[in-house]
Amino acid sequence: MTRTLTALMLVTALLGGGTVFAQPSKKTAELITRLGTAPVNEQLTIIRELLKTQDVESAAAIAAQLKSPAAPVRLSAAKALAKLSSDAMRAEAAKTVLPLLTSEDRLARASALDAAGSLKLKDAVLILLDILKNEKDPLRSRAASALGQIGDPAAIKPLLQAMSSPGDWQLQAAAAAALGELQYKPAAPVIIDLYKNANLAAKITLARALGTLKSTEAVSALGAGAADSDLRVKLTAIAALKEIGSPDAGVFLVPALGDAEPSIRAAAADALAKCSAENQLPDLEKYAGTEKDEAVKAAFGRAITALSGGKKKEPAPQAGQ
Repeated sequence: MTRTLTALMLVTALLGGGTVFAQPSKKTAELITRLGTAPVNEQLTIIRELLKTQDVESAAAIAAQLKSPAAPVRLSAAKALAKLSSDAMRAEAAKTVLPLLTSEDRLARASALDAAGSLKLKDAVLILLDILKNEKDPLRSRAASALGQIGDPAAIKPLLQAMSSPGDWQLQAAAAAALGELQYKPAAPVIIDLYKNANLAAKITLARALGTLKSTEAVSALGAGAADSDLRVKLTAIAALKEIGSPDAGVFLVPALGDAEPSIRAAAADALAKCSAENQLPDLEKYAGTEKDEAVKAAFGRAITALSGGKKKEPAPQAGQ
């Protein structure tokens, strides 16, 4: 009887032009049932297992966890939705995500904003723009990030306006990052000015935005960042200079070759190679000759080879050798 009923349902759907999805497996059904009652740590495992099933019902169950009272579960669900492998699964998840964007539950709405971006939900753009324009909405920065991920050009003007919001570094940085993802290069001068005066967290995000835009105008400002006292600011500035790839970055990267932190020295060497900063090859060889850390030595060696046109050169010997 069950088989006959299922067959009739499939025929009806086909004749009606509807979409037919495979029935969820027994394993999927069991996972979904456990998800509602399991402890938080087990829920995180179940979400990962549901993601592997490729069942449409799994997408719906994962999306429903955006309403979970447990922050780790909401975060795990939002990340899992970014990895959905089929249009059918994404469409099913969207049925839950879109209504949550206007929910009175702030935590669920925040998670839904993250999910809307990772799912690249075009249908969410108008709602996201309304959130972004509402100066009283505490989730404007999340809306900005989602708009950047979705990539709709309609967001450019509102994002530029949000980037000019005085005193809200989180929003300004999120808007700048979104404009970077949209590859809106005219935003670079404003982002550079913000970068020069930003707080620590915003500075890191703004540097990444400038790197994404490959803004050669930003080399000098990022060069100052590469000499900052904070390790994270230095690393992101060097990474952005590497992404931009301008030989003009060379003079700003050389001092970092002598930094006390090995990760900074290695990053600077890699950036010099990516920037084709051949004029700084003698400086690189000098620092390579006194380097003690094996991992950094290897980075120096790769950079020297790259800047020497593929011809490997031995590091200069230390004095007295």
